[in-house]
Amino acid sequence: MSRLHPKPALFASRIVSGQIDLSLSAIPTAVAGWPDGPIVVRIEQVASHRSLKQLATWWGLWLDIVARETGSDPDELHEYCKQHFMPARHIQFVNADGELAEDEIRTTRKLNTAEMADWMEHGRAWMQAFFGVTLPEPEPNWRQHEDEADPRPLGFLKVAIEASDFGSAWHLPMHRLARKRRCKNG
Repeated sequence: MSRLHPKPALFASRIVSGQIDLSLSAIPTAVAGWPDGPIVVRIEQVASHRSLKQLATWWGLWLDIVARETGSDPDELHEYCKQHFMPARHIQFVNADGELAEDEIRTTRKLNTAEMADWMEHGRAWMQAFFGVTLPEPEPNWRQHEDEADPRPLGFLKVAIEASDFGSAWHLPMHRLARKRRCKNG
């Protein structure tokens, strides 16, 4: 017999003077009606998502140079670099009958700016060594997200409470919630 997981309860918060600024009074209401059983409480610091500057550097500068100088296809270069320099992310889904579907994927869409910069540097080093091309260093702040020019630190946390079954938790990206609140409270 299978049961569906309840929707995760999501909260955005901040660190203030070394303490989590989160009202715990909303938690009982958020989990009311959940069946008894294990849960996962996950707290993560929000990281900036890969930036447009990084994408422009990767696609519009480095892959463009390699493609022009070697005749290589930029999409194929991108796929090669993902397969060889990016760790796989395990995904899984469970249907109402309890059947499991799982796979490993590699994508830049979920990378934060630091992860994206690290992956790009590996790809750049490989392309320079393998093809013998020179790929220039772009503008000085290409590794940063556009929002990082804001002198106020992000300081946001992602807080999730998730129902857990068979030792695996449901994970839901929460960066959008935190960024919406950040923009509102600005």
